[in-house]
Amino acid sequence: LTGLESLTRLAGDVHIGAYSAKNPSLESLKGLDNLISIGGSLIIGYNPSLTCLSGLNNLSYINGNLDIGQVAPNSQYQSSLTHLTGLNNLDSIGGSLLIWENDALESLSGLENLTAVNGDVQIGKSYSWWGSYWNGGNPKLVDLIGLSNLTFIGGNLKIVGNDSLISLTGLENSDTGSCMYIWH
Repeated sequence: LTGLESLTRLAGDVHIGAYSAKNPSLESLKGLDNLISIGGSLIIGYNPSLTCLSGLNNLSYINGNLDIGQVAPNSQYQSSLTHLTGLNNLDSIGGSLLIWENDALESLSGLENLTAVNGDVQIGKSYSWWGSYWNGGNPKLVDLIGLSNLTFIGGNLKIVGNDSLISLTGLENSDTGSCMYIWH
C-alpha cells in the first residue's frame, strides 16, 4: 500500500476489501505501518491472498467496529488468514469485535493486548437469507486464547458455529455487560 506510510490517524472507516470491491491480489498491508488509530470501523474481508495483518502493527485504537470476515460463504474470495498477528498493539475497540466466515482462521493470536471492547464480541455469526438460516463461523478456530487479556465487554458475547472450538479458555478474565450466547 505504497503512499500511505505517513498516515497515523484516520477519522472515518477503513475498508480493506468489501463485497462490491474485492482485493484478490492484495498480499500485504505494508504501508499502514504508522497507523495508530481509526476514528470509525476497520473492516477486512474479501482478500484471499492476504495471509496476515502485518502492517497494522502500531494500531492501538479503533473507535468503531473491528470486522474481519465476509458475507459470501464458500466463495472464491474466502479469507486465507490463519491468525490475527499484526493487531498485536490493539488495546481497545469502541464498537464491536466481529470475526466470522474465516475458513482458514485457527487462532486469535494477535489480539493478546486487547483489554476492552465497548460493544459486542461476536466470534462466528448466525444469519438468515431468504428464509434459510445458517452459521457463519470460523470452522478451524480451536481456541480463544488470543482474548486472554480482554477484561471488559460492554455488549453481548456471542460464539456461534465454530466447529473446531474445543475450549473457551481465553475468556476467563472477561466481564460481559449483557448476555452470553454460545451455540453451534
